[in-house]
Parts: sequence; C-alpha cells; structure tokens
Amino acid sequence: MEFRDIQDYYEELVALRRHIHRHAELSFCEVETTKYICAYMDKLGIEYKRLPETGLIAWIDTKKPGRCIAFRADIDALRVEEDCSDGRTYGSENKGVMHACGHDTHTAILMIAARYVKEHLADFSGKMVMIFQPAEELPPGGAVRIVEGHHLDGLGIDEIYALHCDPTVDLGKILIVKGVLMAAVDNFEIEVIGKGGHAASPQKTIDAIAIAVQIISQINAIRSRNTKPTEPALISVGYIAGGNNFNVVADKVTLGGTVRTFSAQTRAFIEERIKSLAEHTAAASGGTVKINYIKGYPIVKNDLDAIAKVEAVASAVLGSENCGERREPDMGGDDFAYYLQKIKGAMFYYGINTGDPAIAPLHNRRFDLDERAMLTGVKMLLGLFKA
Repeated sequence: MEFRDIQDYYEELVALRRHIHRHAELSFCEVETTKYICAYMDKLGIEYKRLPETGLIAWIDTKKPGRCIAFRADIDALRVEEDCSDGRTYGSENKGVMHACGHDTHTAILMIAARYVKEHLADFSGKMVMIFQPAEELPPGGAVRIVEGHHLDGLGIDEIYALHCDPTVDLGKILIVKGVLMAAVDNFEIEVIGKGGHAASPQKTIDAIAIAVQIISQINAIRSRNTKPTEPALISVGYIAGGNNFNVVADKVTLGGTVRTFSAQTRAFIEERIKSLAEHTAAASGGTVKINYIKGYPIVKNDLDAIAKVEAVASAVLGSENCGERREPDMGGDDFAYYLQKIKGAMFYYGINTGDPAIAPLHNRRFDLDERAMLTGVKMLLGLFKA
C-alpha cells in the first residue's frame, strides 16, 4: 500500500505542527486552535461543524460505497512552562502552556491526512470523519461531552482510530497492544481538618499534618495489603500542602493523588478503601476529612478486530518489521475510552525515538520530537481509511 507524493506534504505538515505548538492552549480554551483548523478546512472545501465550546468535527464523503472511518486528534496542551534552551524556534508563545504530550502532532497529522484524501478522492471510498477534540487532558474530558452530546449521531461511523506519539518507540515504527491498552484513571483530594495552636502546647491541638502523614501511609499500604498481588493497580499521592509557620500546629492539610486500575471491581474497592481509611484515621486523632473523589476516564480497551486491522495496515504501509506488539497495558489513561465504549476501534502508538539518550519523556518541559515521525502517522491514517 503506497501513497504517491506523500513527501510533498511534509513541509506543510511541519508548518501546521509548529503553528499549533507556538499557540498552545489549555483544555476547553482551544479557541484560536479551533479557528485555525476551521480555516484550514475552509481552504480545502471540507465540511465541518463546530462543537459547543471548542473543537470541531469534519468529514469527507467520497460519494463511493465504503465504510465510514473516524479519526480522533486531541488539540489541547498542558500547563507546562516550555524549556527552549535547545534553540527551538517554535516554542510556545503562551507562557506556562505547552504541547508537552504531542497533541500538536496528532492534530497536524490528521489535518494533512484530510488534505491528502481531499486531493486524491479517486484513490479512496467511503466516508472519513475527523474529530478535532478538546480537553483530553482535563477529566472528565472532551470525548465524553462529544459522545453524550450526540455530536457523532447521524455520521454513520463504523470504526474509530487514534494514534499517540511515544518516545519509547523507535522512529518510523508502530506499537500496538491487543485488548486493554490503558488504565482507568481516577483522582482524589483529601482535606484534613484538625485544630491549630501553639507548637509548644500540642495537647491543645489536633495536628492536621500528623493525621495527613498517617493517611498517606495507610493509602500506600492498600496496594500491598488489600488488593490481589496479581491484579494490576497503582495509587500515588502526588501532592501535600499545609502549615505556614515552624511553631504553629497546622489546622488544615490538603493532599491529593491518582488511582489507576484495570478492572471495575478493583476500581470500586480502592475508592471505598481510600474514603474509609481517611475518615477513620482522622477520627482516631480527633480530626475530620473532606474527600473529593473524581472518577476519571474508563479503561481504554482496543477492539481485537480493529487492532488487527492496524497491524495489517502497518505491515502493508511500513513493513512488518516496523510493527511491534506490547503484551502489557499502560498505566496512563486517555478519554478515547469513551468512543470505544460506543464504536468499534483502536488506539496505537507511533515512534519518535531517534536513539538520542537525552530525549525528553511526555509531559516534560523539554519534550520535542523529530518531525519526520509525523509522516509515519499520516501514512497510518491514510492506510486505515483505505483498508
């Protein structure tokens, strides 16, 4: 499976990505990004509809019989201050906001795939739907609003796919996972409420810091003592804040963290266990807690037929030697899960690792990639639409 003249699109692919990168916007704030994509669709003569807040859904009907294949590209950036000390000239102009997860590449790849299909209609059949989705980084995410808002209704989508860049995969290669790809993601915040006072008279206080330390210790033991050793799960306390003076016992402490699981039973158990431990640990010392447990994205589970199609397309487009398989799922999460609950589909990774030991991981302020990797993504999307 070959796509003629694909290299001719590379210069524009890079330009699109760099423009989006320079104008990075946070979740549900992707106003200028949405306008930019809409203007590009207008230039190509591609139909689309704006979503209520930000983002859009576009489509190309070849007017020939065939399946309707949808592709998702996430368009939001992260609250990260970019490090441009390597001399990159396309750093984010929006201070404190950066495309540190490659969403700018996902968006540019889908835009160029749309242009290629529009200009080579004779080579394709069926219908191509492009979902430029906001707020993948902000639970409950943009995907659930699209699905529950019925914005995909009437498009007749048969299959849906998404790609994601991966710094652990070699440049020019694809990585697939059959079945469960990513974990369900939940977050929690616990406010510990005690009684403040002079540090010289601790008997007159209820030390919120001491209670918080005990709660963290109890939470960290859930994985090792309350769940099956063979059942994957992760609990991490990511922050703790409280107190403001060396000789004052803190009356309030806030702590927060994340939970990653692969089964509904374990997910529900850990939620209940965290709440119970926090409440009882605080009560034992005379304190109280306020708990905000945020249910995030469901498990990302690839349809086996759909991921087999990804594997077949990768072999045809890139060569079988450039398609690898990972046996275990990732503790990361993605709201692409909501589409997969309704539509047959799959998500896969495309490699950006050039062998440079200094390559930055996702969500790092120095994250960047060799832009040649994006051509692999374009070829994969075109191959999946044509297959």
